[in-house]
Amino acid sequence: MQTEPVYLSEPYLRRMSAKALEILPESAKRFRLLLDNTVFYPMGGGQPTDQGILRWDDSPQAKVYQVMMKEGEIWHYLEPLQPERFLLEVGQQVEGEIDWERRYQNMRVHTGGHLVDFALFRLGLVPEILKPLKGDHGKKPFVLYEGSLASHPKLSLDILTQAVAELIKEERKLSWEFVPLEVLQNDAIYLQPGLPIHKPLRKLTLDGVGSVADGGTLVQNTAEVGSLTVIAIDEKNGQVKVSYQL
Repeated sequence: MQTEPVYLSEPYLRRMSAKALEILPESAKRFRLLLDNTVFYPMGGGQPTDQGILRWDDSPQAKVYQVMMKEGEIWHYLEPLQPERFLLEVGQQVEGEIDWERRYQNMRVHTGGHLVDFALFRLGLVPEILKPLKGDHGKKPFVLYEGSLASHPKLSLDILTQAVAELIKEERKLSWEFVPLEVLQNDAIYLQPGLPIHKPLRKLTLDGVGSVADGGTLVQNTAEVGSLTVIAIDEKNGQVKVSYQL
């Protein structure tokens, strides 16, 4: 990958300076751009894309309407503010700024999904009874598990919501670091299926609770999540879907 993913180590960084590596047309008025570094999070792992603005020649030039990982590269999809005057060359420096309100909301929702997961771990349900499969942290966020709650009928929306509320009230610190797979295997409370084995992974640690693998953007303290409510626990075909909202 030619782009340094700055968002993985610095999720609170809103602006960047980067060099254009490749520019390709998408349509008559849209382009995609490869940069040498980026603070823009590409859609994936259940987390929505970042959006924002790119500037060069001392003025705003293009809206970043989506960012995607494609064929192993991070592409920024652009809508020029003045398509007829759009001019950007390989090697040129650009300044980028993300839509921070959107990003911070995505960080809170994504972290909220982890808090649901950590709360189930503290309740003794993850990973022995429920094995995490995936999460979605968009407009209708949820965490999906393999397993059944048939032997644990007392788990309710209120009980799980309260367990998450306790983690938020405790103002626990979240931290992350890049580690080899072997370290994750030793340190994590579980490993999700399908993790890449050819590169260092990021270990997310909730202070005093445990660690898991993660690749999205997160807040630094559980208190930043605010108020979270578990709105549904649905079981079907050997899977349990826990839906929540902030």
